Amino acid sequence: MTRRGLSLALAVLLGGCTAALPDFDDAGPGSDAGTDGGTDAGHDAGHDAGQVAGSDAGEDAGHDAGADAGQDAGVVPVVRQISVGSIHTCALVEPGGVFCWGADNRGQLGDGFTDGTFAQNRAEPQPVVTLSDVVSIHAGWGATCALDAAGAARCWGHNTQARFGDGTGSSTTPTPVSLMFAGTPEPLVEISHNESHLCARSATRVYCSGHNGQGQLGREGAGNARLTPVEGLPLERTPRSIAAGYSTTNGFTLLALDDGSVWCWGQNDDSECALPASDSVPPTEVPGLSRIVQVTAGANFACARDDVGDVFCWGSNHEGRTGNGTLGGPEVEVPTRVSLPVPIGWVGAEGGSVIAVTSDGAGVYGWGGNTQGLLGLGGADAQPSPRVLVMEAGARFEAAIGSSHACLIRRRPAMIDEVLCAGSNSNLQLGMRPAPDPSRFGVVPMFP
Repeated sequence: MTRRGLSLALAVLLGGCTAALPDFDDAGPGSDAGTDGGTDAGHDAGHDAGQVAGSDAGEDAGHDAGADAGQDAGVVPVVRQISVGSIHTCALVEPGGVFCWGADNRGQLGDGFTDGTFAQNRAEPQPVVTLSDVVSIHAGWGATCALDAAGAARCWGHNTQARFGDGTGSSTTPTPVSLMFAGTPEPLVEISHNESHLCARSATRVYCSGHNGQGQLGREGAGNARLTPVEGLPLERTPRSIAAGYSTTNGFTLLALDDGSVWCWGQNDDSECALPASDSVPPTEVPGLSRIVQVTAGANFACARDDVGDVFCWGSNHEGRTGNGTLGGPEVEVPTRVSLPVPIGWVGAEGGSVIAVTSDGAGVYGWGGNTQGLLGLGGADAQPSPRVLVMEAGARFEAAIGSSHACLIRRRPAMIDEVLCAGSNSNLQLGMRPAPDPSRFGVVPMFP
């Protein structure tokens, strides 16, 4: 899609959606947007959005005049949220479009195409079809999910282990499909997913679907192709933040509750649940944590943020992913505070890497694995201690991290917001053709 094509699509959206959108509080899965499912009001403002582009040719024709006027007026997309998958990227733009770029080999772009253009890598953002009233997006391994204002969820891309809950387990899903429940549906607030499973929280309960090889669905038995309630959690408590981590083909899940406690279940061979290494654990409270407002999980490790902005990590320390200053060594069984000089307002983990945004939004730190230079430091060396990735007085950053690349939103007073990405561009997931220096954050040319 050309810049004019994107502007036309956005102009249609600007002319067709004016309803106010609700705010959602406390959330924050690991692989998504420095705000993806963010955990405070400041980040929530960065997630809210509305309805998505995806009109057919007849609808587009009906909007031609408005689109042309928007182009003439210089329509520039306001990016509300960035969410990063394994080899693709998606943006939620005001007043409600979802656009994705990068790999489309499993339908990750959600453009609905299955003809000769399907499976091509695309640097130009493609509008996701058939969505409306979107308020947040949640990208993960080869797929993305979107929540609308009513709390209904739809997903597209690689549906391994039937984790979309649609019962089909299709490996290629180029058009968004609805998540399905084993029982009565509930409005959802947050989604987190990876290669093995998907978990989501409503205002009162937690549900999971997909593979259950190590109990990552929070229940006994085989995998489930429908969203099924997690068993063994304190029923009197309210879920606050959820994160689906992974370990090869299996996984684990973290949940923060409104009393500040953290619960974990599933794979524990690298002490992912902050317990002595074992094959798996049922839903169990993570020891040594309190006042937690956000959890995030990557490959074989996890992190949590408390209400004063401290970050704690545990699990595998390969490439220094727990941020304790050492590369490798034994698993970190005890949640250990990461030495950061300022309070953190959001933290995200994916693969073996972590990105954290300061509470004032003016800076971004990173540590752990630096595959393909995704930390934007100009090289690919692992970082066992936090490093400043960007720092700019007066700016406000939001972030998203995937296994191969990371993206930021930079907001500055009286200036157009920018999207910047770094890391692998093997599938054009940086939105650049080519990327001048992929190991440093560069501006995605379509935004603005």
